[in-house]
Parts: sequence; structure tokens; C-alpha cells
Amino acid sequence: MSKRAIRILCAVPLILLLNATGCQFESVTLELPGFFSSGIDELWFWRRDEGSNSYVRAGHMRLGELRGPVGDQRLPYTLYNPSGEEGLTLDTPIDVGGDSLRAVLWFANWMDDGTFRVSARNAAGESELSSGSITL
Repeated sequence: MSKRAIRILCAVPLILLLNATGCQFESVTLELPGFFSSGIDELWFWRRDEGSNSYVRAGHMRLGELRGPVGDQRLPYTLYNPSGEEGLTLDTPIDVGGDSLRAVLWFANWMDDGTFRVSARNAAGESELSSGSITL
């Protein structure tokens, strides 16, 4: 059995456990332009509140240092719930294109399904919300 198949089989009980706690585990594909030059270290997910039509924080993930050889690098990241409690630390393979990074990350959605946007944080502060949105 391949390492990839073993990882998938090991993740299934974890996903089932998270779903049993009221959390939905969603995969999200993100492209982060300027990842390397801007030093992005956190991603915040924001859910649209239908009543006010504004976005509210829905959790975040802290990004770690890239691991592995060039061409086969992985990005570790730690999930946090909306109240800021630390959760799982996972990692994912990445694609690098110049100064940008593309990755499929797992997001622990503790809120109702809805429309989400993302912001990025670094030492200088937080970006505007992404122009695009996703439905989770």
C-alpha cells in the first residue's frame, strides 16, 4: 500500500471524529500570491452573516515553515476554532510558482454552511478579504 493511501486511511477516523463534534472538515484549494516575499504566517476564514451581510471570523490556521526538498515540499499548518483554541496540526504538499504557493488545505468549519472569504496575516498586519468566495 502506498504512503498516500495509508495517510488517507489514517485520516478517515479523524474526519469522522471531527464531524461527530459538530465540526465539518472541508478541503479548500488556495493560491497565495506573494507568499514568500510577504511572509504569510496565518490564514483567517470569514463567514458571511446573512442578517447583516457582513463577514465574521470563523477560524484560522497558522502556517509553519516549509519542509522537504525543493520540488517535494510540504506546508505544515495548525487549525484553530473561532474562539482561538488550538486544534490539529496537519501538513500538505505544495506547488510553487515563482513567489506564489498553491495548496489544498483542510479547514475545520465549526459554523453553519455558508459563504466564506479568506484574509492573510503576516508581521505587518492583515490583508483585505479575498475578492473571491467559496461555499462550504
